[in-house]
Amino acid sequence: MRMTACRWLMAAMAIAVLGTLARAQTPTPCDRGCLSGLLDGYLDALIARQPSRLPLAPAARFTENG
Repeated sequence: MRMTACRWLMAAMAIAVLGTLARAQTPTPCDRGCLSGLLDGYLDALIARQPSRLPLAPAARFTENG
């Protein structure tokens, strides 16, 4: 059950990344392979603890405990 919740969280984060990218650039089609690549990039940056490797728009903002 814990892995399922983790997968849902990762999927939600990938959707958030896509939303940020969509607003920052012209829309481009993104299929399943594209989404998998974005999620892999997000997880790689998360594991490496390097936010600079996240595939985000330059002006992306994060709010914690908001």
